[in-house]
Amino acid sequence: MNKIDFSGRGKKIFLLQITSIIIFFSSLLSQMVQENLLKAFSLIVLLFNAFMIYRDGKKSVIYFFGGLSLLGLALAFIPTEISLTIVYFVVLIAFFVVFKLFFMKDEVKGKILVANKHWAVIETSFDFASGVRKGVYAIESKKGIKEGNEVIADVRKKFWERRKPWRIKKKT
Repeated sequence: MNKIDFSGRGKKIFLLQITSIIIFFSSLLSQMVQENLLKAFSLIVLLFNAFMIYRDGKKSVIYFFGGLSLLGLALAFIPTEISLTIVYFVVLIAFFVVFKLFFMKDEVKGKILVANKHWAVIETSFDFASGVRKGVYAIESKKGIKEGNEVIADVRKKFWERRKPWRIKKKT
């Protein structure tokens, strides 16, 4: 069973998730109580989030968490006459669909630990853009793949299951 990685990059992604959630809830709360202090708090957390995103430097992370945070902040400034629930869910669903269409990858890099003609065991690091967790996976192999090689593996997309590598696409 794979464990959650809280070292290095995994810790950054976790902090970005938490700050994005804080921005959304403080923006929603500022709508309900009309408090400018909460809007200012959302803006400060957004700046912290922007700093964390800038330090990460990966394009998919920048667009995903940057867009999500800006949507949360924009929610604080929507007029209260508009039904917030409808606007919130429509914009959030549209954001996730656009992100998935433009930035999700169908491949992940890994290192071969064990290999033979038909299968290989690879180790992958956390890859946000492909949705693959850090771990060790048994996958289909090709001839000529040796232990220690870096490879690119295809990612299987199932609706209800998490994304996993399933066969070697090419050697890097």
